[in-house]
Amino acid sequence: MGILQQIRHTFHIYKYYYRLAKVDQIARRYLVINSFDGTLTMFGILFSSYLGGILEPRLVLLVGFSTTVAITFSGFLGSYMSERAERLKSMRELEKQMLKKLDKTDIAEAGNFASYAVGLVDGTAPLLASIYILSPFIAAEAAGLSTNVTVNVYGLIMSGIQLVYALSFLLCFLAFYTLGSLLGQISRENRIASGVRMVFIGLACGLLTIALSILIR
Repeated sequence: MGILQQIRHTFHIYKYYYRLAKVDQIARRYLVINSFDGTLTMFGILFSSYLGGILEPRLVLLVGFSTTVAITFSGFLGSYMSERAERLKSMRELEKQMLKKLDKTDIAEAGNFASYAVGLVDGTAPLLASIYILSPFIAAEAAGLSTNVTVNVYGLIMSGIQLVYALSFLLCFLAFYTLGSLLGQISRENRIASGVRMVFIGLACGLLTIALSILIR
């Protein structure tokens, strides 16, 4: 069997496991939840960094990605272990009904695949959201943006770093809207209304988190 045939064979096996374990429903739910978590976390970091007067893109990236790495690993491990436990529980109950072991069957393999797949979605969702939102800071750091640079945006004079912050905040709100719109499509509600509602929810949660952090200080 050639390499291409092996890849095609493996793809069909995982596709079969994907359908058998009904991964799509669970993965879609985790994708929205953890993308929202990642977006909300980045919103809080951006807001706090801006209020704290952090003007170096490198520092914002350091805080943002160090937090993202922690969320990514905890998301993957937590989801994998909880999904694996649930799948094993369901399989053991099915074994009692069938009066035989299912450890080396397609059901067991599909459950194992589902655990890894769900963990991967849970872990990568906040990572991708963070990269998307922090992309203006990545570009600014790569270009060596000076904090002394000023730009004119439709008559509004702002520093280069203020523009970078503004773009990242805009991407935050776009991410909130996209997630809300996706939920509206899934629930067959008005996508625009669902998107706007998610923007306000994200804004409220972010401001509440920031207010609590200020009070604790």
